[in-house]
Amino acid sequence: MVEVYAKNEKLREVVKLVAVVGYIDVKKSSDREEIFEIEKMHKLFKNYNLHGQVQWIVAQTNRARNGELYRYIADTRGPAEIFEHGISGFHIDPYHPDQAASLLVDFFLQAKEDIRAQKMALVLQEGPLQTSRDFSSR
Repeated sequence: MVEVYAKNEKLREVVKLVAVVGYIDVKKSSDREEIFEIEKMHKLFKNYNLHGQVQWIVAQTNRARNGELYRYIADTRGPAEIFEHGISGFHIDPYHPDQAASLLVDFFLQAKEDIRAQKMALVLQEGPLQTSRDFSSR
């Protein structure tokens, strides 16, 4: 996901990314695959200047437990039961990162527009009341 984020300028303009990871220091890991991924993350940060745009949160350092957590969710509530594509989440194909980034950009832009519309509706609803109170007190 960090690579998808790093390579898509529009996504980086729209949102910041929080990556919940195990270790971020290769010296703390003894797993070759994890070390490879940590090094890859550091390269992405350097090559795409992600400092200040992506925040790493070290949350779960037990890789076996991470895998089991995913399996538990998938076994007890399959992805189709967890969310509905386009409504409460997205089915993202990791083999089509441009498509994933486009879905996310569209989602966040729509969310910003929805928030603006809600704020405008509140201003239109509350504005006349505030104005009449201000003038009537004088």
